[in-house]
Amino acid sequence: MVKEYVLHKNPEEKMVQKNIEWHKQNGTYTFSYGLGVVIVTIGILTLMGI
Repeated sequence: MVKEYVLHKNPEEKMVQKNIEWHKQNGTYTFSYGLGVVIVTIGILTLMGI
């Protein structure tokens, strides 16, 4: 899986549609969005003092 991921990385400032579709099929974006929500939630709770 790691080798496949490395093969589908987009170069900086370039969008390769084939790589984007691969990431969508494998849930890379879904996972990163979920992780972002968790990080922001922890930050908000920390600011609130909870």
